Amino acid sequence: MTAFNGAVRTAEEKSRAWRLHTLTWAAENALRLEGDFVECGVFEGFMSQVVVDYLDFAKLPRTFFLYDTFAGFSPRYSSPADFVADWNFYDFAQKAYAKPGLAAEVTARFARYPNVRIIEGVVPDSLVGTAPDRIAYLHVDLNSPKAERAALDALYDRVVPGGYIVFDDYGWEQYGPQMEAADGFATSRGAAVLELPTGQGLLIRS
Repeated sequence: MTAFNGAVRTAEEKSRAWRLHTLTWAAENALRLEGDFVECGVFEGFMSQVVVDYLDFAKLPRTFFLYDTFAGFSPRYSSPADFVADWNFYDFAQKAYAKPGLAAEVTARFARYPNVRIIEGVVPDSLVGTAPDRIAYLHVDLNSPKAERAALDALYDRVVPGGYIVFDDYGWEQYGPQMEAADGFATSRGAAVLELPTGQGLLIRS
Protein backbone atom coordinates (compact mmCIF):
# COMPACT_ATOMS: atom_id res chain seq x y z
CA MET A 1 0.00 0.00 0.00
CA THR A 2 2.96 2.35 0.46
CA ALA A 3 3.59 2.58 -3.29
CA PHE A 4 -0.10 3.10 -4.00
CA ASN A 5 -0.59 5.76 -1.34
CA GLY A 6 2.55 7.57 -2.46
CA ALA A 7 1.35 7.84 -6.06
CA VAL A 8 -2.38 8.46 -5.68
CA ARG A 9 -3.57 12.03 -6.30
CA THR A 10 -7.32 11.86 -6.88
CA ALA A 11 -10.40 9.95 -5.69
CA GLU A 12 -10.65 8.34 -9.12
CA GLU A 13 -7.09 7.00 -8.82
CA LYS A 14 -7.85 5.76 -5.32
CA SER A 15 -10.70 3.68 -6.74
CA ARG A 16 -8.20 1.67 -8.79
CA ALA A 17 -6.61 -0.07 -5.80
CA TRP A 18 -7.58 -3.61 -6.85
CA ARG A 19 -6.51 -3.00 -10.43
CA LEU A 20 -3.11 -1.96 -9.10
CA HIS A 21 -3.05 -5.12 -7.02
CA THR A 22 -3.33 -7.08 -10.28
CA LEU A 23 -0.57 -5.06 -11.92
CA THR A 24 1.88 -5.28 -9.03
CA TRP A 25 1.21 -9.03 -8.76
CA ALA A 26 1.92 -9.51 -12.46
CA ALA A 27 4.97 -7.24 -12.36
CA GLU A 28 6.47 -8.93 -9.31
CA ASN A 29 6.03 -12.37 -10.86
CA ALA A 30 7.48 -11.10 -14.13
CA LEU A 31 10.77 -10.50 -12.31
CA ARG A 32 11.26 -14.27 -12.33
CA LEU A 33 11.46 -14.10 -16.12
CA GLU A 34 13.87 -12.54 -18.57
CA GLY A 35 12.67 -9.43 -20.31
CA ASP A 36 11.75 -5.79 -19.96
CA PHE A 37 8.47 -4.10 -19.03
CA VAL A 38 6.15 -2.30 -21.45
CA GLU A 39 3.04 -0.18 -21.00
CA CYS A 40 0.98 0.96 -23.99
CA GLY A 41 -1.26 3.80 -22.86
CA VAL A 42 0.25 5.80 -20.01
CA PHE A 43 -1.92 8.94 -19.61
CA GLU A 44 -0.61 10.63 -16.43
CA GLY A 45 1.59 7.70 -15.41
CA PHE A 46 -0.22 6.82 -12.19
CA MET A 47 -0.48 3.07 -12.71
CA SER A 48 3.07 2.62 -13.94
CA GLN A 49 4.37 4.78 -11.10
CA VAL A 50 2.79 2.45 -8.55
CA VAL A 51 4.47 -0.51 -10.25
CA VAL A 52 7.94 1.07 -10.37
CA ASP A 53 7.70 2.34 -6.79
CA TYR A 54 6.48 -1.05 -5.56
CA LEU A 55 9.36 -2.87 -7.26
CA ASP A 56 11.99 -0.19 -6.48
CA PHE A 57 12.56 -0.35 -10.21
CA ALA A 58 15.61 1.94 -10.35
CA LYS A 59 17.64 -0.84 -8.73
CA LEU A 60 16.61 -3.48 -11.27
CA PRO A 61 18.57 -4.47 -14.38
CA ARG A 62 15.50 -3.86 -16.53
CA THR A 63 13.96 -1.10 -18.60
CA PHE A 64 10.33 0.00 -18.42
CA PHE A 65 9.09 1.36 -21.78
CA LEU A 66 6.13 3.73 -21.54
CA TYR A 67 4.30 4.44 -24.81
CA ASP A 68 1.67 7.13 -25.35
CA THR A 69 0.80 9.89 -27.81
CA PHE A 70 0.40 12.30 -24.87
CA ALA A 71 -1.86 14.10 -27.34
CA GLY A 72 -5.03 12.03 -27.41
CA PHE A 73 -6.34 9.48 -29.88
CA SER A 74 -4.98 9.13 -33.40
CA PRO A 75 -7.74 9.21 -36.04
CA ARG A 76 -5.80 6.50 -37.90
CA TYR A 77 -6.72 4.01 -35.19
CA SER A 78 -9.58 5.47 -33.13
CA SER A 79 -13.08 6.94 -33.54
CA PRO A 80 -16.27 7.43 -31.48
CA ALA A 81 -17.48 4.10 -32.87
CA ASP A 82 -15.00 2.40 -30.50
CA PHE A 83 -17.34 3.28 -27.64
CA VAL A 84 -20.72 2.02 -28.80
CA ALA A 85 -22.09 1.94 -25.24
CA ASP A 86 -21.29 5.62 -24.72
CA TRP A 87 -20.57 7.62 -27.87
CA ASN A 88 -19.82 10.72 -25.77
CA PHE A 89 -16.84 9.04 -24.13
CA TYR A 90 -14.57 9.61 -27.12
CA ASP A 91 -14.81 13.41 -26.89
CA PHE A 92 -14.54 13.31 -23.10
CA ALA A 93 -11.44 11.11 -23.18
CA GLN A 94 -9.86 12.99 -26.06
CA LYS A 95 -9.98 16.23 -24.08
CA ALA A 96 -8.38 14.58 -21.03
CA TYR A 97 -5.70 12.69 -22.96
CA ALA A 98 -4.67 15.77 -24.94
CA LYS A 99 -4.25 18.14 -22.02
CA PRO A 100 -1.36 20.58 -22.53
CA GLY A 101 1.93 19.65 -20.92
CA LEU A 102 1.05 16.01 -20.34
CA ALA A 103 4.30 14.61 -21.77
CA ALA A 104 6.39 16.95 -19.63
CA GLU A 105 4.33 16.05 -16.56
CA VAL A 106 4.92 12.34 -17.07
CA THR A 107 8.60 12.87 -17.81
CA ALA A 108 8.97 14.71 -14.50
CA ARG A 109 7.05 11.99 -12.70
CA PHE A 110 9.64 9.39 -13.67
CA ALA A 111 12.75 11.60 -13.54
CA ARG A 112 14.21 9.63 -10.64
CA TYR A 113 14.03 6.38 -12.59
CA PRO A 114 16.90 6.25 -15.12
CA ASN A 115 15.68 2.92 -16.46
CA VAL A 116 12.19 4.18 -17.39
CA ARG A 117 11.98 5.23 -21.05
CA ILE A 118 9.11 7.42 -22.21
CA ILE A 119 8.34 7.13 -25.93
CA GLU A 120 6.01 9.75 -27.32
CA GLY A 121 4.07 8.74 -30.43
CA VAL A 122 1.17 6.74 -31.82
CA VAL A 123 1.05 3.05 -30.94
CA PRO A 124 1.71 0.82 -32.85
CA ASP A 125 3.82 3.10 -35.08
CA SER A 126 6.09 4.20 -32.23
CA LEU A 127 6.95 0.59 -31.36
CA VAL A 128 9.04 0.26 -34.51
CA GLY A 129 12.71 0.40 -33.61
CA THR A 130 12.04 1.08 -29.92
CA ALA A 131 10.30 -1.98 -28.48
CA PRO A 132 12.51 -4.38 -26.49
CA ASP A 133 13.34 -7.78 -27.91
CA ARG A 134 12.12 -9.61 -24.81
CA ILE A 135 9.14 -8.60 -22.70
CA ALA A 136 8.19 -10.09 -19.32
CA TYR A 137 5.35 -7.68 -18.48
CA LEU A 138 2.98 -5.91 -20.88
CA HIS A 139 0.17 -3.60 -19.78
CA VAL A 140 -2.28 -2.59 -22.53
CA ASP A 141 -4.46 0.46 -21.86
CA LEU A 142 -4.98 2.30 -25.15
CA ASN A 143 -8.79 2.58 -25.11
CA SER A 144 -8.67 1.76 -28.82
CA PRO A 145 -9.48 -1.73 -30.13
CA LYS A 146 -7.65 -1.23 -33.43
CA ALA A 147 -4.52 0.15 -31.77
CA GLU A 148 -4.55 -2.55 -29.11
CA ARG A 149 -4.83 -5.31 -31.70
CA ALA A 150 -1.98 -3.75 -33.67
CA ALA A 151 0.13 -3.50 -30.51
CA LEU A 152 -0.44 -7.19 -29.84
CA ASP A 153 0.50 -8.02 -33.42
CA ALA A 154 3.77 -6.14 -32.91
CA LEU A 155 4.65 -7.23 -29.38
CA TYR A 156 3.18 -10.64 -28.62
CA ASP A 157 6.02 -12.66 -30.12
CA ARG A 158 8.46 -10.61 -28.03
CA VAL A 159 6.70 -11.65 -24.78
CA VAL A 160 8.71 -14.46 -23.23
CA PRO A 161 7.01 -17.77 -22.33
CA GLY A 162 5.17 -17.25 -19.05
CA GLY A 163 5.14 -13.48 -19.59
CA TYR A 164 2.19 -11.46 -18.29
CA ILE A 165 -0.16 -9.39 -20.47
CA VAL A 166 -2.78 -7.32 -18.62
CA PHE A 167 -5.61 -5.54 -20.45
CA ASP A 168 -6.91 -2.63 -18.40
CA ASP A 169 -10.44 -2.24 -19.77
CA TYR A 170 -11.18 -5.78 -20.90
CA GLY A 171 -14.37 -6.54 -18.98
CA TRP A 172 -16.13 -3.18 -18.88
CA GLU A 173 -19.33 -2.93 -20.96
CA GLN A 174 -18.29 0.49 -22.22
CA TYR A 175 -15.21 -1.04 -23.86
CA GLY A 176 -16.80 -4.07 -25.52
CA PRO A 177 -14.90 -3.66 -28.81
CA GLN A 178 -11.62 -3.85 -26.88
CA MET A 179 -12.63 -7.21 -25.44
CA GLU A 180 -13.50 -8.40 -28.93
CA ALA A 181 -10.12 -7.28 -30.25
CA ALA A 182 -8.23 -8.99 -27.41
CA ASP A 183 -10.26 -12.18 -27.71
CA GLY A 184 -9.84 -12.25 -31.48
CA PHE A 185 -6.10 -11.98 -31.16
CA ALA A 186 -5.87 -14.56 -28.37
CA THR A 187 -7.98 -17.04 -30.34
CA SER A 188 -5.71 -16.61 -33.35
CA ARG A 189 -2.81 -17.71 -31.15
CA GLY A 190 -4.65 -20.63 -29.54
CA ALA A 191 -4.94 -18.80 -26.23
CA ALA A 192 -7.67 -17.23 -24.09
CA VAL A 193 -7.91 -14.09 -21.96
CA LEU A 194 -9.04 -14.51 -18.34
CA GLU A 195 -11.60 -11.88 -17.31
CA LEU A 196 -10.90 -10.63 -13.79
CA PRO A 197 -13.40 -9.17 -11.26
CA THR A 198 -11.57 -5.84 -11.59
CA GLY A 199 -12.65 -5.54 -15.24
CA GLN A 200 -9.12 -6.31 -16.38
CA GLY A 201 -8.10 -9.19 -18.60
CA LEU A 202 -5.09 -11.44 -18.05
CA LEU A 203 -3.23 -13.42 -20.69
CA ILE A 204 -0.14 -15.46 -19.86
CA ARG A 205 2.09 -16.20 -22.83
CA SER A 206 2.41 -19.93 -23.52
